[in-house]
Amino acid sequence: MSVTLRLIAFIAGIFLVWKIRVLTAKYRRKHGLLESDWETRNINQCDTLVLIAVVGNLLCLSAILFVPYLRAFRSQGLAVIRPSNPSSTYSVGYPEGPFWERLWRTEREIELRFMYQRHLREHPDFTAEDARIHSETCGLPAFWFHDVSELLHIVRRNLPTLSVKSWESGSDGPDGVRKNRGEMRMALEALHELSRFRNTDLAHDMADVVQDIPQASRFALDVDFGRDFVQSGGDVVLLRVLQCTTNPVGSTEVRLAAAILGRLASGLAVFPWQPWRNQADADQDMARYYTHLGGEILEELVHLLELCADEHGNNANGMTAEEEVEGGEEQEEVAEELCADEHGNNANGMTAEEEVEGGEEQEEVAEEDKLRLQATALGAICGLAQAASELYAHIGCLEKERFQHERAPVAPLPNRFCNSFSTLGPGDWSLETPIPNFDAEAVRDFTERIRAKLLCPRTLNLLLGFSDAGKTKPSFHQLVADSIRIFAYLLCPRMVYWHRFDMRLQELPPPLCSHISIPGLLDVLEGWICRCWILKEMSGLSAFSKLHIAKILIYLKTGYTDTYVAKILLQCLDYSRNVCGRREIDWFTREVLHSMRDLLAAARLVDKRLICHDISNPDGTGWRFILHVLELHAYPLPRTLSNYSLAACIEDEDEYKDHGVDIWRGLGLQQCDASAVGLAADVIEDLLYGQLLEGWVETTSLPIDQDSLDDLRSSTEYLPSIYLDGLEFCSSVLSYLRFEIVKPRDSRIKRYWTIFHLWVIEPCCNPAWRPACTFRESVQNKCYEADVSGMEEMEDAVETVLLVRNVTRVLRLLVCSSVTTEEIFDEERHASWSVPILDHLLLLLQCGPGCLHLPSQLGLQPLYLTCICDIQSNSAAVIQRLLELMVPNHVAGRQPFLQFYWARLRRWQQQR
Repeated sequence: MSVTLRLIAFIAGIFLVWKIRVLTAKYRRKHGLLESDWETRNINQCDTLVLIAVVGNLLCLSAILFVPYLRAFRSQGLAVIRPSNPSSTYSVGYPEGPFWERLWRTEREIELRFMYQRHLREHPDFTAEDARIHSETCGLPAFWFHDVSELLHIVRRNLPTLSVKSWESGSDGPDGVRKNRGEMRMALEALHELSRFRNTDLAHDMADVVQDIPQASRFALDVDFGRDFVQSGGDVVLLRVLQCTTNPVGSTEVRLAAAILGRLASGLAVFPWQPWRNQADADQDMARYYTHLGGEILEELVHLLELCADEHGNNANGMTAEEEVEGGEEQEEVAEELCADEHGNNANGMTAEEEVEGGEEQEEVAEEDKLRLQATALGAICGLAQAASELYAHIGCLEKERFQHERAPVAPLPNRFCNSFSTLGPGDWSLETPIPNFDAEAVRDFTERIRAKLLCPRTLNLLLGFSDAGKTKPSFHQLVADSIRIFAYLLCPRMVYWHRFDMRLQELPPPLCSHISIPGLLDVLEGWICRCWILKEMSGLSAFSKLHIAKILIYLKTGYTDTYVAKILLQCLDYSRNVCGRREIDWFTREVLHSMRDLLAAARLVDKRLICHDISNPDGTGWRFILHVLELHAYPLPRTLSNYSLAACIEDEDEYKDHGVDIWRGLGLQQCDASAVGLAADVIEDLLYGQLLEGWVETTSLPIDQDSLDDLRSSTEYLPSIYLDGLEFCSSVLSYLRFEIVKPRDSRIKRYWTIFHLWVIEPCCNPAWRPACTFRESVQNKCYEADVSGMEEMEDAVETVLLVRNVTRVLRLLVCSSVTTEEIFDEERHASWSVPILDHLLLLLQCGPGCLHLPSQLGLQPLYLTCICDIQSNSAAVIQRLLELMVPNHVAGRQPFLQFYWARLRRWQQQR
């Protein structure tokens, strides 16, 4: 609107000036006046026109200045404020750098100030409690009126109201205690809102992506709030909330405190990566984050679980038998009054018959309270276990890198760690901060304290009990998921990199503990594996829980459950196909594919044959997923869809059904090409050289029943039929590859316009304006300097190198195998893929090592050299074999053409 008004004003001014000149020339020619005569007679007319132009510009500028105020103070109901979700905004396309993050934050702050000014305009006398009560007219949370330290002070001041004694001895009476407790609840609700996960716009159980995918956990929390909370002593205050409450089962305050502690605990491995002023501040922050309070908080959370566990027989108050006898009558009266406050029941005005009728309802409410408290407490324990697992993994990764660089000392590079990037969204830029001192004694003590508390017998009994109870109680599914997640944090290596970098699970740093420390766990996990395979969707486990169970069993090398683990991973793969489309799901899908490769690498020979049979079955999920990549490259997106965003494709699936291609699924799976092709190469290699293909190589008998053997042999007959499809797929992938990553760079006009917008236009349009950057800040930041890339570009580079290597590996397996004969070139269709493959492979041989460039800040030179060596050796072998097969079938006109390829190949072999 402001731009339109400004353009109209300037166009009107230009038109008026032009009109003056035209009228002046006509008047002088008509009357033959001299210059002095014209000035005397027409000065009034000129002044009038100029005045009109000036007034018009002033009116437009006034409208531009006052329209924001009018929009801010217009009389309407205040809209509910929803925290923005930067990850969904920045998940499509490349990031633009720290400067644009600050610009986004500035614009967001301006919007919030407009809202608060409007609140002051409509409700100038409202306090935080008034805003909470009148949610239909205001509804602003308490953190709009108080900062984090003030909210914690409110909680600390009202801690006595959590005790039963305060209801008896309070100077203000029950009404005053109830008012103070409501004030504390208001503060806890505000802290709970600030600590909530930001990336929760995913449907149903996909919200677990925040905890189950390492790459996504860094942008799930508001790190600024986490720092303010820790610096204000929030962990001490909330620990006191857990300790002071007399009746934690029915207390909303306890659930809020446990939820806040759990969410912030899950970010303890992220907070130290954030920028700080100097090393002294960094050391001080590390000392605040990792204290002895972590063990005490975990102890209180386990105590809450015990209070709710039926098998322990403890009452909800956690009091001994002697204390119950001494104060039984008083506790009953106070408990009734407290129950009336919590659930809205009238404890004093009920008859005996009404009490009998409402007894069952009260029991149901009590059971629901117990279940909610158990879920909240176990979720908080899960957050602490996640923090300990990530911290221990960071320590292990740093020790591994130091060990690898002992002969050639090189400082560990931070850009491979997930948490070394901005927390704004999935594909952001490096923070350019050094690796925090995870070797500090405080960090190791914190990790050891959490591990000891988790491995104590009473905690393990509770976790195993939840896992068993979840098979019969549907309401326990969340408890089962959190229990499995905790076991995964304890027993499975934690991924703290944003990519596997072609590492297998056994190559990652060791986990927190061994399975020997948890007796009975394997029986529980194997029971869940069998249940998932037999009942499938009836098992109640999410895909993330299934992946956790599979990875635990793969790492522990149980052996006799490998075939069932493969079936569970195929279920996860099928699930990811149905919900794909977001970057977080791509990470999950890649982890599933890597886990299948880990399983093939660790499985026994007999189990490996059956696993390959399950994956390569044309009616199964695994091979359909791999071949689905072929569909993506064989049917490129229509031009009419080139301007559509990924989010639009997910939200409106029906819009694209007319194109005949499953477009919305294809967009998500393109990020998993390298992993899918790598899995296909592993399967083909095991089938070729594992003596599984009847008709290709001689098969051996399998130690299984005859029916299974017949199914296995019959299932191999289709593999030669998809042989050519695999070759065409490789040709298609090579044709779409980029051999050099083009880094996006903002034009100079765009950067200058941004500076002009921030310093000139923003002051005129926004009363709450403040500059997003200083004059000394360089807009051309490090993200756009040479050889420095954002996370998406680095991930793209790694994926490209691995994809090229895996494609050439598949080509070598297919072309150089014994099944490849001269007859495959008899038909024109079969020869259509050979020439494009030769062209692209020769291009790979001709290009230097820099054609597939990996950013130097990753420190992946050994991996890069290994991949380049494999790519070139595979390409040379495929070229030689193709030329040998094409010679007997070529026509006379192709002989010079083939000689040209032979000459190129020999020249490359001589240069080596």
